Order: sequence, then C-alpha cells, then structure tokens
Amino acid sequence: MNIQIEKNKLVEKIEKIDKIDIEKISLEELYEHVKDLMIGYSCVSFPARVSTVYRAAIDDKKRDFSKIDAFLYPPVSKTRLNRVNFPKEPCFYCSSDKDAAISEIGPRIGDIVFIMKSGVPLAAKLEIVGFGFLNKNKFVNRKTGSEIDWGKHKKIVLSKFLSSRPDKSKKEILKKKFELNTIVDDYFNAKFRKPIVNNESEYKITACVGKIYLYNPKGKTIDGIAYPSVAANYREVNWAFSPSAVDNSFTPKEFFKIEITNLTEKHYEYRVVDHTLYCKDDNVVWEGGEE
Repeated sequence: MNIQIEKNKLVEKIEKIDKIDIEKISLEELYEHVKDLMIGYSCVSFPARVSTVYRAAIDDKKRDFSKIDAFLYPPVSKTRLNRVNFPKEPCFYCSSDKDAAISEIGPRIGDIVFIMKSGVPLAAKLEIVGFGFLNKNKFVNRKTGSEIDWGKHKKIVLSKFLSSRPDKSKKEILKKKFELNTIVDDYFNAKFRKPIVNNESEYKITACVGKIYLYNPKGKTIDGIAYPSVAANYREVNWAFSPSAVDNSFTPKEFFKIEITNLTEKHYEYRVVDHTLYCKDDNVVWEGGEE
C-alpha cells in the first residue's frame, strides 16, 4: 500500500464533497458520495455511558404536552432534515444536561418550554458511535459521574485494526490504514462541530452519516450517535437515539414546564411554571401550580 497515494484519494473525495452545492444536491446523491468516502472507514461503537437525558421543546400551541407523545421523537410525516436524520426518518434528540437541552432549541424570552427527563438503564446496553470530539478532550458527565474518554476511544479504534496480532509487515499496513481512517474521522468531527445557523442544508453531510448508522437496512445499525452540543459551547453532549432504542429502553422520570425569563451570554434563566413526576398510561399528569 502506498500510503501517500491512498491519502491523496481520500483528500480528493473530501474536496469533491466540499465543492458540491450543498443546497442543490439531493440527499440521495450526497449519500452516495459520503458512503463512498466511508469505504474502509471504521468507527468503533461502544456502550452508551449515560443514565439520564433531557429533551426540551418550545410550546408551539400545536402539541398537547399532557401526552407523552409530545415529548418523544416526531411522527414520520412531520420529521424534517436535522443533524443526523433524513426527512421522514425520525430520531430522538436529547442532551446530557437540562440547560444544554434548553440551549439547543434556542427559545426567546417569554417562551414556554417543556422538558422531559428520561432514565436510560445501563442494562439496556445501548451501542453508540461518537463524532465531533477532539482527541485531547475528556468529557465528564457531572450528573452521573460517568466519563467518556474520546482519546481512549481513538485507541480502541486502533486496537481493532491490530486485534489480529499480525506480523510486522502486516502491522505496518494496518497502521497506515488507521492513518487513513483518521483523515475521514477528522473530516466528520469538523462537520459535527460546525454551528448551523438558518441553513438546514448544512445538516446534509452529517445526516448522511446518521443514516448509515441509524437507518441502514443493508448493514448493522446502532442505537445512537453522540456529538458535542454546539449551543452549549461544546461543554455537554447531545445524543440522537433511534426510535426503537427509545421505545425499548427509555423511561420518563420527570417533567418540567418553564418560562424563559432572561438570556445572558447563552445562559438561559427561567422560572418553573409546573412540574410533575407522574406519568400514567402515556398521560403526563401535571401538578397544576407554580413552584
């Protein structure tokens, strides 16, 4: 293997994608380009070390937040293009922190926001992949004390390449393949860290990655994708889980109804309008009073 020739091929593929008119190209055509870039690419999945997630939604007066469905992933007919999903292919977006969940939906002062806190049992053994985390970063979930070392995760990927205990010559080839893998990895990391402002088309590349992992009928699908919360200045983690993972493993634990009262340097201040721990037969039973 001539590593430089292979690197040049990858760079050419990346440059070709970046030269595409992202607004005009169809998702189906772009998907083929991204899939081609991922030939030989390996992103090792690992158990989701998360026990609590938060999902927020602005009260748009169109949903009934006394029903659990209002807090879940949207129906197929109402699912739009987003960070990791195609239209009509819903997934459940949530965050590791309540404030991050609020920041992600960008409410204005005076908006009413509904929040669901869900429990995720470790026994569910949900498998995820992570994108957008720099090698040197180590994310610690302050709520659960669990730690995700993304630098270590990179080493896991390398160990997968070398797991067959190859001889010296083959080992060198595998290390070169890992170098190629890193080029693609770094490209996707940058895309997942990119802020998207008022241009839905910018989601297309990461949505293609999401489709490959979450909605791939011809390959192994996983339960979710982790990526940093841009809205929370990369301090927290966002998760996008498949509907089946949510249906089979998530348990609603607590619900909040809040009013946004102030915004300072991307930090939202709010007052709790209503709150409940009670959900029965898919109905959210609000307490009905201010706290």
